[in-house]
Amino acid sequence: MLAILSQTFDINDFGEPAEPAKSGFDSIPWGTIGHWALIIFLAIVVLNVFFGFFVIIRAEEHGVVFRFGKAIRELNPGLNFKLPFIDQVERVDMWITTMTLDDQELITKDSVSITVKAAAFYRITDARKNIVNVENASDTIQQLAQATMRRVIGGHKLEDILEHGQTVTDAIKSQLIAATEDLGITVSEVELLDIKLPANMQRAMSRVAEAEREAAAQLITAQGEENAAQALANAAEKLSLNPNAIELRRLATWREIGSDNATMIVVGGNSTAEMAAANTAAATRGALTSAAADAATPADAAPATDA
Repeated sequence: MLAILSQTFDINDFGEPAEPAKSGFDSIPWGTIGHWALIIFLAIVVLNVFFGFFVIIRAEEHGVVFRFGKAIRELNPGLNFKLPFIDQVERVDMWITTMTLDDQELITKDSVSITVKAAAFYRITDARKNIVNVENASDTIQQLAQATMRRVIGGHKLEDILEHGQTVTDAIKSQLIAATEDLGITVSEVELLDIKLPANMQRAMSRVAEAEREAAAQLITAQGEENAAQALANAAEKLSLNPNAIELRRLATWREIGSDNATMIVVGGNSTAEMAAANTAAATRGALTSAAADAATPADAAPATDA
């Protein structure tokens, strides 16, 4: 009986139950996935470490390397070497920057209130000094430019500022260069764009300029008359040396006088005074005759009307 039962039921059938079939996520070989995930993670770490040895600085930038909080060197544009996870790189723009100072109320040395608009051009030339020594380069240079311009213009008179503006801008530029030397900044140019004066000062300057022009005009006129008198004296002296030249000049004068139809010239006599009086009387009679003729012409030319 036992033999029959042992043949019918295998003893293994009463052992551990068979494992059910796996499906879905249970069928994924998690050991293989973890292996590949570890490989990918290590590859990423290795690549980050490898590329962490290099840093690229663009053409318009410079870089400063900080190691444990200390600035150790400056990086030029291009591919540079650094220690990953230890060195930190700060970038600084090196291009030229335009700074405009709008409507600064200033007082000159001669106590004239003016409004000045100026512009300054600067660039960072030492990235290490700029990062270490100054917090905000643009605000710092703007405040320095305003103070310097106020100081320089306050030391010059209005006339000097208007006539010698380049000297004033050169003084502002030189003082700004000296003030920004420790900040790693170089000022390349300073320009006064506009200078506005009070209305009463403009009127006063206009009157002064007008008076100066009138005085210059009178002086030029006087110099011209003096030169003309000197030339006439020289001509008279040369004409007196040759009687024929005097006669030719007299004839030329008569031709100029004779261009007017109302002029009558009397020639003759030995007395110059008599000739001048006769010519004057003749000219007067000719002028009266011409005036009478002109007055009578409109009456004669009036058209006749039938009764």
